[in-house]
Amino acid sequence: MDDNPERPASAPERAKAAHRTTAYWLTTVGLVAFFVLAGLGGGWAGDADFHTDMEVISTALALIVGMMALTRFYSRKDNTFLFVGVGFLGAAFLDGYHAFVTSGVAAPYFLSHVSSPAMWSWMTSRLFLSGALAFSVLAWHREKRLGDAGTYGERAVYLGAAAFVLATVCFFAFVPLPTTYRTGGVLPRPQELVPAMLFLAAAVGYLRKGHWREDVFEHWLVLSLIAGVVGQAVFMARAQDMFHHEYIVAHVLKVAGYGFALIGLLGNSVMIYREAERSQRRLHDAIAGIQEGFALFDADDRMVICNSEYLRLHPNLRDVIKPGVRFEEIARTSIARKQLVEAIGREEAFLRERLWLHRNPGGPILREHIDGTFYLINEARLPDGGIAVTQTEITELKEAEKALRAREALTRRMLEASPVGVLIATREGRHLFANERALEIQGTTREGLFAANARQFYADPTVRDRLKEELYKTGYTPPTPVEMVKPNGEVYFVILSSTLIEFQNQRAHLTYLYDISELKRTEQALRQNQERTRAIVNNIIDGIVTIDTKGDILSVNRKAAEIFGYAETELIGRNVNILMPEPHRSGHDRYLANYVVTGSGSIIGKTREVEGVRRNGRRFPMEIAVNEVPFGNERMFVGIVRDITERKEVERLKGEFVSTVSHELRTPLTSIRGSLGLLTGGAVGKVPEEARAMIEMAEKNATRLISLVNDILDMEKLESGSMEFRFERLDLARLVRHGISANDGYAREFGVAFVLGKSDKNVFVTGDHDRLTQVLANLLSNAAKFSPKGEKVEITVSRRNGLGRVSVADRGPGIPREFQGKIFGRFTQADASDSRKVGGTGLGLNISKTIMEKHGGAIRFDTEPGRGTTFHFELPLAEEKPALAEGDAP
Repeated sequence: MDDNPERPASAPERAKAAHRTTAYWLTTVGLVAFFVLAGLGGGWAGDADFHTDMEVISTALALIVGMMALTRFYSRKDNTFLFVGVGFLGAAFLDGYHAFVTSGVAAPYFLSHVSSPAMWSWMTSRLFLSGALAFSVLAWHREKRLGDAGTYGERAVYLGAAAFVLATVCFFAFVPLPTTYRTGGVLPRPQELVPAMLFLAAAVGYLRKGHWREDVFEHWLVLSLIAGVVGQAVFMARAQDMFHHEYIVAHVLKVAGYGFALIGLLGNSVMIYREAERSQRRLHDAIAGIQEGFALFDADDRMVICNSEYLRLHPNLRDVIKPGVRFEEIARTSIARKQLVEAIGREEAFLRERLWLHRNPGGPILREHIDGTFYLINEARLPDGGIAVTQTEITELKEAEKALRAREALTRRMLEASPVGVLIATREGRHLFANERALEIQGTTREGLFAANARQFYADPTVRDRLKEELYKTGYTPPTPVEMVKPNGEVYFVILSSTLIEFQNQRAHLTYLYDISELKRTEQALRQNQERTRAIVNNIIDGIVTIDTKGDILSVNRKAAEIFGYAETELIGRNVNILMPEPHRSGHDRYLANYVVTGSGSIIGKTREVEGVRRNGRRFPMEIAVNEVPFGNERMFVGIVRDITERKEVERLKGEFVSTVSHELRTPLTSIRGSLGLLTGGAVGKVPEEARAMIEMAEKNATRLISLVNDILDMEKLESGSMEFRFERLDLARLVRHGISANDGYAREFGVAFVLGKSDKNVFVTGDHDRLTQVLANLLSNAAKFSPKGEKVEITVSRRNGLGRVSVADRGPGIPREFQGKIFGRFTQADASDSRKVGGTGLGLNISKTIMEKHGGAIRFDTEPGRGTTFHFELPLAEEKPALAEGDAP
């Protein structure tokens, strides 16, 4: 019985086992019964010829069995067949040796009587075979226990068997042997029980092994062992001499035992062949059932088999694809028929590459056929040197992949083009995707972002933990303002929202970043600006009052409340007419309503002097400028109020001072200068030379004082607006010529000359002739004073960008850089010895600038220290009219 069954036996298996068990018992009982019947028949015996024939047959059978067993061993390594094969081959050699010994030819070569080596050689053959078969059971148990480590190498087995056989032959040839028979007793040859016991041990071992139930070879081997046991123990042990009937029956049973083993091997071969056929059919069925194309090539690279799918995938190669065709021929034909897109134009190179890949199988190969289909080829080298090829059509997969890639590319382009930062990261904070805007917002590179953890970009990393926890609870993070930090330490702000998605086969966060840093900065700047504006408004010297369209006060600053004598809170919400005296107070609401409806008003957008009323009822002069300010869908008015009580008082005092200067200072100075002029003119007689120099100096100083008084009076008139301007159409060139002529004597006094340079004609402007002449005179006098003697002052008239320009250029020292910013101020002069030498009031340029501003023009200069200065005054051109002839009145 099987000592280690792997599964319960089925009913047919149990029936087969019962039949075989019956056969074993019947064989044993039948052989014993034959022994009894043979003994009843008397002492019949055989002869030498029969004996020799039996030994020849047994030798041949043993040789066949041994060779077949070893062939079976090498087809599928199994130590059982190794020991069986070696045992029978050794027995064949020893049986042949036994046949030789029992023939009369061998008698001269042995020291013993021929009967002794004959009987001993018989037992040696049986001993060797029984020992080999018994050892095969032990080897099987060892292999079962230790696995591959428990197998015996065939070389060691062969050498051991050969040594045993050779030692036996030599022993029989050179050692005198006693007879193998004992006279008297039940067992004349008791030594025959030794191989009988080994045969019995082997039979028990194979029965316990249990393979006899299914394995035809081991079933017949058990029968062979039974024949061996009975032949040795029942017949050979009782044989009284050579050719006795027990002796002959023992030889017959030996032949029968060899025959049983041969039948078992033949049955095993038939079973192997049938199994191979079944495997072949299963292989064909499996190959045919494979959905992929399959082809098998042998070690010579010839096709062994292919399935119908392989043929379907190559419809243009059906005439070529057949068993026996070489792979190279298939590949060459496919290339020649232009089936492969990659091979077109490089056929030979492609063929070499394809054959190399085929003979050195590696990874999958992707191929595109000319009809637009795609195939994935996998090749594998088999143990026998053949190659298995599978081909799978993946056209739909490629199309799907292409569509997926297109969608992914479109999605990536959309994300990359998004003005919003887009990030995809894992729960642990590992980044998987980022668009350029996200990199820009976070102030890092793609490599830097992917090498960093998402937590590193949070000013407070616990904020990410909190948002992540919320995200995994709800699947969505609503827009949340978050303070972030760039790798360089710069803090910024974002609105962050996230959602859970599947990306690259894993769960991830899709996060949108809206950069609000600029908004935050603007908000902070606005807050600071509001605070600053509030501080400025509250500390400004003017009052500011804001009202709505009904006249209700919306806001006042501190100065406004102070001007009118109220607290700020007392004015908010009250009508602004409480700040006005009658009759303006009563008519204000009507006036404001009329402006709201019609949009016309006499004071909106203008600055006016009006009267206001303080809380205590006292009136005071004030200056007010009212402007409409739209605020969203609302309309409001802002009034700038200035208390001009002190200014009015100053103006009164200044008027009195000017009047005093005009009447009390200028008149005596004029008289003094006239008197000094009479003295120097000889009206009272000849004046001594010593006195003349002093009188001339006094006259010049008087002239300077009169000029200063006149400049001060002009400046006051310009400021008060009392200076009259008579505007008319003027020709600048004529104005310049008159100015040069009038100031020529002044130029000669300083040793310079005024020269009219190349100028444009018909440059007409609108202006006051006398005031423009005054500006020109100021510029000419300054140029004369600061020009070295012998130099020329060049005056030009030009037309530039809709303006008429007069330029006065000197070659003087130029204006120092530190003085250029205040050249048009009052009482300003360059602090240089030349300026002190030439003198001046320091008011000329200031007055000239004011006159030009009253004309809507401007005055400016270009200077280069050490090279001279050019002053320009510009006026808008008058409308074009026919040019006047030279000498005509303007």
